[in-house]
Amino acid sequence: MNETRTRASMVGPTPLARVAGITPYQVPPPPCPVDLRLDGNEGSWPSAALFSTLSAWGPTLLHAYPSVAELEATLADRFGLTPACCLVTAGADEAIDRICRTYVDSTRNVVLPEPTFAMLRRYLALTGSVVRSVAWPGGAYPVDDVLAQVDDATGVIAVVSPNNPTGAVARADDLVRLAHAAPHALVLFDAAYAEFADDDCTDVALRLSNVVVVRTLS
Repeated sequence: MNETRTRASMVGPTPLARVAGITPYQVPPPPCPVDLRLDGNEGSWPSAALFSTLSAWGPTLLHAYPSVAELEATLADRFGLTPACCLVTAGADEAIDRICRTYVDSTRNVVLPEPTFAMLRRYLALTGSVVRSVAWPGGAYPVDDVLAQVDDATGVIAVVSPNNPTGAVARADDLVRLAHAAPHALVLFDAAYAEFADDDCTDVALRLSNVVVVRTLS
């Protein structure tokens, strides 16, 4: 039996409208020459001793998925948590993606100070949520402006500190105000660059029941 297929009949699965117009992400070039690309996890060449250590551990280290339970327990102990409160993901990006998919959809909004980590907008686009942007070109975290945008439909409030790409920081008091003023919302505290801040707000954030702290081993 002969069959003539038209181009229309050969169309495959169609993506949702909210993702069809998304363009591929490209890392913006740095504004000036840099020796260390933090966004790409690039650093100096490792020592020969590291390769010797990896070799001594055998091939299982490289060809099998390891259990993260021990690492989660170690991290939980370091931060004074129970292991159930600590989740190891494939990079901080996966953690942010999971948070967005879990707490927001087309019926909820997100309050997002910008400019900030570019991937936040991209993961939020996949959820169909409404993004309420608040200007944060630098200086203090705009906590009053953020709270002015919060309502009963707010699912997530984003705090990236130190902020990427501006380097501006939020204070522990800002996190406390956000958490207490919006107990129905999840405060996403992206502290990927906490080691570069004068004050690390992680300990304060972990004591707030509606705050999720995202850290990285980069």
